[in-house]
Amino acid sequence: MKSYDIRQRAREILQNLSGKYQLFLTAILLSIFSGTLSVHQTLVSLQGISISASASFFPLLIDLLLALFVTSASYTMLDYIRKKRDVVSFADANLVFSAEIFSKLLLTLLLRWFYIFLWSLIWAAGLALIGLGIFFLLPTGLQIIGVIPWILISLGGLIYLAGLGIVMIKTYAYSMAEYILYDKNTSGTYQGSRQILAESSQLMKGYKWKLFLLELSFIGWYLLTALTFGLVYFYLLPYVTTARLVFYEELIKRQENLSSSKTLKQ
Repeated sequence: MKSYDIRQRAREILQNLSGKYQLFLTAILLSIFSGTLSVHQTLVSLQGISISASASFFPLLIDLLLALFVTSASYTMLDYIRKKRDVVSFADANLVFSAEIFSKLLLTLLLRWFYIFLWSLIWAAGLALIGLGIFFLLPTGLQIIGVIPWILISLGGLIYLAGLGIVMIKTYAYSMAEYILYDKNTSGTYQGSRQILAESSQLMKGYKWKLFLLELSFIGWYLLTALTFGLVYFYLLPYVTTARLVFYEELIKRQENLSSSKTLKQ
């Protein structure tokens, strides 16, 4: 499962697919708007202007909508890859907003965010120790003399790096949750968001690094997107999303082959 082969397969799938840009249009526009908003708020903060609570919450709402529309497009593309449909269109961008799946998907996304938030408390604790150590070294601080401040800074740095690593690992472990949810919901075997996240973790065992390399292989495209003020994203988002779906399909096939081998051995 090489990144090059996955990207090539994604390009082949998208090559003659009409309607792909209409399918991803809302998600692309939301993504460009979200990026512009983040840059704007960063510049405002650097100027010392405070941002209201409602303005800080607004980007989170945009990101949630973005996740929902990308997931809608993903489900549509998954059906296309599996030859369950022949065409895609702008109307398919609303797929996840149906009563059948919306609440399940929303709960899964929120639960995943909550789990990752809890894991992120580790690196937050590391930052707190670093800040405490620096405070002890400042002229306005307690000015504790000796190695204690440096121990706090060193220990905080190690905890911070470990925490970042854990968050990254958990993020990739839960990365297939949306797709598993779709398959479980379609087959009528959905048993809750916790089960979905657990199955995603199980499915991704031994493949987190491969997904990381796949996503890293698009870094040139992301740089080009920034240089073109988001215009290249009209091509990139369908490309990246389809590549992730191809990756997921490969994982499912390998899992099925592994299960079949175990059954034959028994």
